[in-house]
Amino acid sequence: MRYHHLAFVVLALAACRQDAPKPIATIREALPGLPLPPEAKVLFRAGTPEALQITFQSMWAPDSLTDFYRAVFSSGEWTLESDVVDAQGASVLYATREGPPIWVYITRNVGGPGSRIQISGAVVTPKPVKKADSGG
Repeated sequence: MRYHHLAFVVLALAACRQDAPKPIATIREALPGLPLPPEAKVLFRAGTPEALQITFQSMWAPDSLTDFYRAVFSSGEWTLESDVVDAQGASVLYATREGPPIWVYITRNVGGPGSRIQISGAVVTPKPVKKADSGG
């Protein structure tokens, strides 16, 4: 019986042990030059070592935020590659530039005024370029 108690204690301690947090991509890696939503606060952040998603809440209306991101992604170094509205009425934008692409998902805030904005990016690892043989 004593061994059963010991086994229980070992299992209980193992269950209480917290795993080391898994690293997730940084903003600098996955979302460099991240255009933050106006008047926004961060709700949560999730990711893997290769990708990052940050969810914001803003008091701006979804249409105003969509116009904001269209303007950002249509000027300077960005190229707006895709601009669609999904079946639920959310705006989904995809933009590229030199470096990681960005996906922006804008929807009406549930249960209150304003919007929810999900911004996602992936880490782009440069592929080594082979130098051409000079033949010399």
